[in-house]
Amino acid sequence: MSGSFLVLVTWAFVIVSCVAIGYGITTNKRLEESIAGQLRYALWWGFAVAVLGILALSIAFPLRSAAAAAGMGAVVAGCAGYSIFRYVTRSKNSHDTKIHLSVFAVLLLIALAAAVVFFAVAALGPVMNYDSGLYHLGAIKYAGDYSTIPGLANLYFPLGYSNSIFPLAAFLGNGPWLGEGYRLVNGLIITMMLVDLAFRWIRGSRTVGAYVLLVGAVVTLVPMVGLSDYWVTSPTSDSAVLALTMVMSAYLADALWTSANRARNGSTAFVVAVLAVSLRPLMAVFLLAVIGVLVMRYILDKHESATERRIAGQSASGFGVTREYGSRAIWISAGVIAALFGVVQSVRDFIMSGWLQFPLSIHAFDVAWLAPDPVWNRTPTLGAARDPLHLWEAAVGWGWIPVWASRLPSQWETYVILALVVASVISIIVAIKVASLNAKSLLLAMMPALLTCAAWFLASPPSFRFVWGPIFSLGVIPIAWSLFAVAKANKVHLISAFVAPFALVLSSTVILAVVAYAGVTRIHPGLNTQQHSWAVGPIDVSVYFAPVVDVPTKSKTLASGLIVQIPTTSDQCWNVYPLCTAQLSPTVAMRGESLQDGFLP
Repeated sequence: MSGSFLVLVTWAFVIVSCVAIGYGITTNKRLEESIAGQLRYALWWGFAVAVLGILALSIAFPLRSAAAAAGMGAVVAGCAGYSIFRYVTRSKNSHDTKIHLSVFAVLLLIALAAAVVFFAVAALGPVMNYDSGLYHLGAIKYAGDYSTIPGLANLYFPLGYSNSIFPLAAFLGNGPWLGEGYRLVNGLIITMMLVDLAFRWIRGSRTVGAYVLLVGAVVTLVPMVGLSDYWVTSPTSDSAVLALTMVMSAYLADALWTSANRARNGSTAFVVAVLAVSLRPLMAVFLLAVIGVLVMRYILDKHESATERRIAGQSASGFGVTREYGSRAIWISAGVIAALFGVVQSVRDFIMSGWLQFPLSIHAFDVAWLAPDPVWNRTPTLGAARDPLHLWEAAVGWGWIPVWASRLPSQWETYVILALVVASVISIIVAIKVASLNAKSLLLAMMPALLTCAAWFLASPPSFRFVWGPIFSLGVIPIAWSLFAVAKANKVHLISAFVAPFALVLSSTVILAVVAYAGVTRIHPGLNTQQHSWAVGPIDVSVYFAPVVDVPTKSKTLASGLIVQIPTTSDQCWNVYPLCTAQLSPTVAMRGESLQDGFLP
């Protein structure tokens, strides 16, 4: 079995498992929704439950252990059994299984398949991200070989981040991947986004969310395909958050544009936002804004419904408040998932650092392994992102803005943002001339991204990668919104009939062109010289991949007697493990005889 084929099989298995987990949660007997729509909802809810399960298991078990695999298998089996029950007992009229494929939609599916295959091939290539060498790979190895380690932040402060991508990457290292599953995690999440997009366009009725995800997928794939070794093969959360932001923007747009299935679209946007928060705490602003926008939409609906009743003397239509804010069960389920994420992440914070929401200085627990106040690492990180030559001064005040702005021409994100701004202006002008734009809902759809970008600029390190999703979606949403409005305009406007074919052909062409170019310039199979073999009965798997950078280190004995490895040519440990660190206090000591016992400051 080739390595790339094994990647595709692994992704397919995970996606099917997520759908099996989520279907029973998102379906009900009376839901008038196509099977494609049901599978979309199930995919993201199931993924959220799966990630939550992996995080919970990591507290008690090493994630590359039989116990963790059995525990996750039990979750999948139990949820799948419930999903089968819900499917069997569904209303026979609740699913439309018809597929409506135009030649343009087929072209899109071909382009998406090409992108997925590209990522599967790239997953075996070099891991290039700087932070992966700094601490990503170490965090993943500790999560795979040990349950959550007390005071791990004392060994190296980023190892204390309770980021869900590291446990997820560690768990993917089970089976034939032998610890190399971290290569698959970003490609998996991007592939899930593309599967969602494919489900949307194999249906005859297109929603505004289909256009949002179409434009968002193009904006995601162009840089991620072009820089796959740095941002996709490497286990960084930046790429995952970018893809998830496009997904939740699509579901939020659907929830705001129409009352049909508003509960499922709104709650799915909420659940995906919870996932994004587990990957990047800054996205908590986005999550809170999603809640605020949905509440505001409800208030507007209630007001409009009351006005219509007074005028017409009957139940309000359109955005009427009685129209699919849905059963309470779906909202309760979303709230429970969010609450459990908060609890599990807080427990992991408590164990790894002794702080609540590390690396924020929210609350220090009274434990022996309490890590030093993270402000001394957080502040220089903030200052360095603003003005690396005057980092301490840049951490406060606004004098750093001219220096930061002077660097913009050297960053590729600047040109993507400018292109999105120009395209947005043109799209909105055209839409205003030929269609009803529904500007109120458009502004609501953009509000979470706008508030997140404001928080990023004011209080977070202003590196674009921390806010790719929100800042790009500020252009993606109005472009997609305008395309959908024009497509749904009165057919006397000839342009309306050509919107979907134009969008599909242009998107597919861009994706195929980028994949073809990157396939020639970025894929180098000759670098895949390291072999892993795995055999179970008649199944024999050999995978060749590019080896991780080998760096020289030296041993250092701390005052406590603990012997650590220090990289000598940079601050990156890469594959040197365990006890490799570039920065720690000389007083750090082990709590017991093994690494599992943890570290004292």
